Amino acid sequence: QQTGEADGVGPVLARGGVASPLRWCTEQDFSGAGSQRILSSEVASIIADILADPEARVHEFGRGGILDFPVETAVKTGTSNDYRDAWALGFSSRYTAGVWMGNFDRSPMRGVSGAVGSAMVLRAIFAELRRYEESEPLPKAKTLERVAVCRVSGERAGAACPAIQEWFRPGTTPKK
Repeated sequence: QQTGEADGVGPVLARGGVASPLRWCTEQDFSGAGSQRILSSEVASIIADILADPEARVHEFGRGGILDFPVETAVKTGTSNDYRDAWALGFSSRYTAGVWMGNFDRSPMRGVSGAVGSAMVLRAIFAELRRYEESEPLPKAKTLERVAVCRVSGERAGAACPAIQEWFRPGTTPKK
């Protein structure tokens, strides 16, 4: 049963590229009324895969940190200048959550960043949400192609090149 509506759109990436009006609901079934495709399912899947990839964060945050969630979770963090506020947003195959930290008078916090403070709370939220249920990987668009790509050149991986598996929209895979 719908109990109210908020302005704005729902989590586009978490819904495979579809924006939905935000609604407060008491039942699990969401009708999707008023939904609109913003991104193709392929593009939304590729962005979600990047945001969930611990290897994509290694150079900035290292390995095994707070952003290394125990289940596949797409995460984005942010910190304003002078540490006035920090946030972390994330979604798994089932849940979407966000955390904001800051002082209401806009005074700086003491070194609290989105990648540390907000992400720690977000990680705890996802741990609690999945406590009593099995988690699943993020859904991928069925039309995506997975290809081994050379880490050095970005072209198809050969025998002499260190490879990484990447997702591509049909017709966009490297030819060389």
